[in-house]
Amino acid sequence: MKIRTLLFGMAAAGGVTAASMPVAHASFPVGVWVKVSKVTYEPDQANATAVRVEGAFMMYGGSGYSNPATGSVYYTCPAGQEKVCQMEWADLAANVSQPMDTCKGFGAQDKPAGTFYPEGSAPGAPDTYPIAMGVVGGFSFCQTILKYLEDGAGGAGGTAGAGGTAGAGGDAGAGGSSAGAGGASGGAGGAAGGTSGSGGASA
Repeated sequence: MKIRTLLFGMAAAGGVTAASMPVAHASFPVGVWVKVSKVTYEPDQANATAVRVEGAFMMYGGSGYSNPATGSVYYTCPAGQEKVCQMEWADLAANVSQPMDTCKGFGAQDKPAGTFYPEGSAPGAPDTYPIAMGVVGGFSFCQTILKYLEDGAGGAGGTAGAGGTAGAGGDAGAGGSSAGAGGASGGAGGAAGGTSGSGGASA
């Protein structure tokens, strides 16, 4: 983990590429970067076996990360790993109330990141949650997402230009691991916040 941390400051300085192209960054090798706006637990936070995470995402797809986009992912926990999942999902939920330039990474580049559902679309069947190195902090990817939200979703409290409403979101459960920082720069940004259903993070 300490060796990998040394890689964080080595990210490329380039911006986000054209909208149809993936963003390639040298980074901490997580599968998903997200500024979380809402977490919904199923059936509830204390007994969660599935989770829907909403926010602004950059998803790893083999040749690089996607451009930032608002939407959601929907996961079910691998059998027997419920405590690990609940701990990591609490870390993600805590990001709702953290500063807008703070995002989180989870999963790994060698594990399927799951299906990304654009904002306004209903999720399908849940994907298996990619347990890897825990939930980690970032820097350059967070700046990319922040710029996307600022440029595409308007200022705090406003109506999003590219979907969603801006704002600041509530608090969430504690626990879980948090480490590192990483990524590269570029992108575009705004604010997101929200409430959870069924035991999630509340605005």
